[in-house]
Amino acid sequence: GGNVGIGTTDPQAFLHCSGASASQYEAIFDNRAGNDGVMILAGNNGASSERVLDVRKGDVAGDITGSLLAVNADGNVGIGTSEPVVKLQVGGSIWASGTNADIILWDAAGTYAATLGQDSNGYGKLQLMNEVGNTITRFTTNGDDSYIRTGNFGIGTDSPGNPLHVAAFGASAAVFENNSNNTAGSNLVFRKSRGT
Repeated sequence: GGNVGIGTTDPQAFLHCSGASASQYEAIFDNRAGNDGVMILAGNNGASSERVLDVRKGDVAGDITGSLLAVNADGNVGIGTSEPVVKLQVGGSIWASGTNADIILWDAAGTYAATLGQDSNGYGKLQLMNEVGNTITRFTTNGDDSYIRTGNFGIGTDSPGNPLHVAAFGASAAVFENNSNNTAGSNLVFRKSRGT
């Protein structure tokens, strides 16, 4: 009923593994000789930031791929990188799948700040919210409306002075073209704010 120590004579838990050096793996799980397994390194591995968990792919012959998952003492988590400098750092692509699969950003108050993903039909969408969670900017590929509700929008300029500010150098500033066969259509329509 006592504690078991591996590498230590004073185990502090039911199973306590302690490496002889900062770079020694506490555990290696390898199902058969010559086959890659999982190597777990806990504690400081001698890098610039202290690592509390480092999971690598390899075998008893040595490290094969570098860090697969790293958790630092400052709370940063790395996937595919051993030196995460933000709360979540991924060295590679992120694949979100399934119905309404979104990447969601929240502010400190728990309000939606932005969503990037797809709707229930698999169409891509990007939404940016204000401080109370109302959608201000929306882009979608499903044929629904895309819009920017506030602020100025610049094309070719980073200081737009109007709701739509197009700046071009050596080319046409804007081209409006009706690709429909309906000759009754208009290329450009101007309306007052009340639609008259």
